[in-house]
Amino acid sequence: MTQILCTFTPVGKLHAFGVDGTLSDTSVDQNLAGTFHYQSASTALLGHVVEKACELPIQQVLSDVIWSPAGAGDAHWRKIPKADEVAVY
Repeated sequence: MTQILCTFTPVGKLHAFGVDGTLSDTSVDQNLAGTFHYQSASTALLGHVVEKACELPIQQVLSDVIWSPAGAGDAHWRKIPKADEVAVY
């Protein structure tokens, strides 16, 4: 039997395991301070913080605060395969 080992990139970990699977590898790059630098992990982390602060799933918070008041329909969320959460990025 052949054993296959694979290493995920940070974005790969985020896609496969969600925010909790990437927190131990997350750090702040001080060289980017004051500049715009989009990172999926940062967006996912912000969604995680909003969930904790509101004590609701992010999809519920965004529906209650943005989509429903705007008259929009239901959103469809990508699910994280190994985590009980949706992709916020």
